[in-house]
Amino acid sequence: MDRVFSTRDCIIHKENIYYYAVEENWLVKMDKTMKMLHYMPIREYNQIFIADCCACVTDSLYFLSVDGMCLLEYELEKGTCHNYPVDCGRMQDGNFITVFSIGNNLYIFPRYVKQVLIFDCDSKEFSIWCYPQPWADITFQSVCQQNEKVWMFSNDGEIVCIDLKTYQWEFFETDVGISNIVHTVLWQELVYILLVGGEICIWDTVEKKACFCEIQKEQQRNKRYIRMAFVEPNRCVLLPAVGKYIEIYDLETGQLISAEDITAGRERIEGREHWAAFRGYCEDSEWYYFMSHAYKEHLKISKKTGSLSWHIPRYPSKVDWVRYRIDCGGALFYEEPESLMDLRTYIEGLLKAR
Repeated sequence: MDRVFSTRDCIIHKENIYYYAVEENWLVKMDKTMKMLHYMPIREYNQIFIADCCACVTDSLYFLSVDGMCLLEYELEKGTCHNYPVDCGRMQDGNFITVFSIGNNLYIFPRYVKQVLIFDCDSKEFSIWCYPQPWADITFQSVCQQNEKVWMFSNDGEIVCIDLKTYQWEFFETDVGISNIVHTVLWQELVYILLVGGEICIWDTVEKKACFCEIQKEQQRNKRYIRMAFVEPNRCVLLPAVGKYIEIYDLETGQLISAEDITAGRERIEGREHWAAFRGYCEDSEWYYFMSHAYKEHLKISKKTGSLSWHIPRYPSKVDWVRYRIDCGGALFYEEPESLMDLRTYIEGLLKAR
């Protein structure tokens, strides 16, 4: 299979992008030009970690595990890791909606455990906010942060606003038909809610009303969508789940401005025909960064122009992999026979790593 390091989520810190690579479950970093990938040193840690959502506080990175059972803290200056149990695992996957930071606190939103977890990154202690009645039975699908407020959306049209200072809840309900939510984004004080079929619902955080954006459905080229991004002056970029086109729409008219065929000159990686191409995502003031699951190229989208920029980073060599595993003090081989390194390559790597 072609080599690619993809991810569910990633973090920008200073001039680098950090994430746990799905293929190897080890922490890597990539510069924002997307030219080079490096393994990150991990001291006193001998566990393969499968990461889901992530966030950053000061010089520490935080990753939630896919199984919903722990929070991992990685200190960039020391290269050390610490595990903190969270006990939010109710399914094999999808146990978290999101995590984000405000000040020195992490706010963790489980999907199936009806709580908000607040982790104090200084004291290393958790506080727990349980969902109050009558909302304790709602399963929320998406969360969108607006300063020190959080908007939570269910697939049944239920909307809750939580004040993170006071933990006061406000409940709203809409009958416009919100379901199958895949992404929410705050843009110009409006929450845009992307549904899997490409419809976009707008929640007005001031008027507390919902309506659908006038995107011309007949112009859409894909059946399923996974992400959206907003670019100046007033345009929306829709990214497909497994479709062929990245589409840019004028938000005022709903008209399709352009559609780029991402399969032109690119082939899906074998075995990933049904993987969502653009799940891993982060942003800074100038660019959106997407770590591709299905293609060798990663993608940058300019917030100013909407231009697409494709990049194939240089990956660590097998020698780098051997040296990394030795430095981390971990076992060199995985238990699965299909992932065992060739003995000759192993010996050659050891000799070169000395």
